[in-house]
Amino acid sequence: MKLNANQINQIKAFVADKGIKYPDVQLEAIDHVASRVEELMTVDVQLTIDEAIGITNVEFGAAGFKIFEKGMSAALRKKNYKFFVATFLSCFNWRYLPGIALLLYVFDRIYLVVNEPSHLLITVNGLLAVVFLVFVIVQVRKFKKYDKLLTMRMGLRYNTALNFFIIFWSYMCIFKPYEAMNNSVAGIVFGLLLLLIVLLFISVNALNKAVIARCSELDEKYHLTRAL
Repeated sequence: MKLNANQINQIKAFVADKGIKYPDVQLEAIDHVASRVEELMTVDVQLTIDEAIGITNVEFGAAGFKIFEKGMSAALRKKNYKFFVATFLSCFNWRYLPGIALLLYVFDRIYLVVNEPSHLLITVNGLLAVVFLVFVIVQVRKFKKYDKLLTMRMGLRYNTALNFFIIFWSYMCIFKPYEAMNNSVAGIVFGLLLLLIVLLFISVNALNKAVIARCSELDEKYHLTRAL
């Protein structure tokens, strides 16, 4: 049987009392409970909505909703990881390999031509810091509306990975390991590290866009942010 608006509201109130932290996870729980209640009331037409909800509550068990929330967290983590890895690996498509090779060659040539490699690396480090700062500011403005959603929290973790490699580049500039390398080798090593940061930036940005799209879709369909 199809649940009416009042019955759906009862299910919403029931789920709200279960202490689920994130609105989008609450939505998934409501959908799950509603489907089970519909199933029970279809099998037994004499069953009331309260009785059906009670049966569903027993089926979940004492820690059922916390387990459900953990399961949603794990599912989102896995989904974001697969998307991120797939995007990153797609950057190595054969069509992009000439461009990657050209980037490495150009950086290596510049590194060899510049009299003071440290100046080049510090300049690149400054540019990376500015780009990342602008990136974070823009993303924070976009994410602010959805910052209470688990979907968004899981996506933002990959910004930390990008930040780690930028910090690693900074330390490479500070401790100057290139002084112990052949200039040609050092140029390739730093070129590869710069390429890695660029590809991570592309992958993180793609993931962030996908996460925002998912949050926007949920918000448009269920008006999640109006309840935050």
